[in-house]
Amino acid sequence: MAVSAPLWQFIMLERERERERERERERERERERELRLGLE
Repeated sequence: MAVSAPLWQFIMLERERERERERERERERERERELRLGLE
């Protein structure tokens, strides 16, 4: 299946953005865990 270059670039960008969001969520969870540990 051939995919046009612009579409392929768009797909790659979307995947990269999705990975960025995943890392963001991970950092948020880490921060919350540290806050909870600090309060105990």
